Amino acid sequence: MTDNLIAGLSPLLKERHEELQRTNSQLQQQMETLQQELDTLSNRKSVLEDQLSLSQVGFMHKMNYKKYASASFHVFHIYCNHHQG
Repeated sequence: MTDNLIAGLSPLLKERHEELQRTNSQLQQQMETLQQELDTLSNRKSVLEDQLSLSQVGFMHKMNYKKYASASFHVFHIYCNHHQG
């Protein structure tokens, strides 16, 4: 049915229809390419967020270990001073 409608168009309208079809096709290809790029960037963002989260956990673990080690040293120092006297 669509072919019959197009066949009945004037040459100028047929040319315009073909131009719109080409533009539509190009835009669909661009959209697919951009969607693939978006998917790639979204995946990369997710990986980087995971790495950042692990990095922050590791950093907090190190900080807590340093606090523990410092507190343990002070307790040991107080214990030694108390038992020397």
